[in-house]
Amino acid sequence: MVEPPKPPPAPPRRFFWKRETKDALLRPPAAARPSAADDKTVDRPAVLNSLTEMADNRSLFIRAMPDPEKRRIAFDVVERNCRDRFAEREEGLRLFFELMAYVRAAKIDDAVTEFKSRFLPMLDQELLKEKLKESQL
Repeated sequence: MVEPPKPPPAPPRRFFWKRETKDALLRPPAAARPSAADDKTVDRPAVLNSLTEMADNRSLFIRAMPDPEKRRIAFDVVERNCRDRFAEREEGLRLFFELMAYVRAAKIDDAVTEFKSRFLPMLDQELLKEKLKESQL
C-alpha cells in the first residue's frame, strides 16, 4: 500500500510584510492581524490607532538620523513617497518644512545639510523665491 505524500513544509515566518496601500505603514496582512472580536484589548478608535502609528513613524524617522546608513534609507523612502508632492507649490513647501522639523529634532547637523541638499531642489523654485522675498520685507 502506498502512503499519501507528506504535506509541504510550512513557509518560513515573514518579518516584514508588503504594503497594503501606497502610504500605509508596514504591517502584517489583514488575515494575520487580530480583529477586535478576537482581541478584547483592541478598543481604541481607528483615528487614535492612526495617530499612534504616525507618532511611531515620526520617532522612528528621527531616531534614524544619527546613523548615516539608516538616514540614507529614510531619505530614500521620503524621496520615493514625497517626490511629486514636493513639487506641488504650497503643499510641497508645507511638507518640506514639516519633514525638516523632524530632521532638526534629531539635532544632527549633517542630517539637516543632507536633507536640504537632497530635497530643496525638488521644491517649486519660483514659489520658494517669492516666499524668501516676502520674509525679507
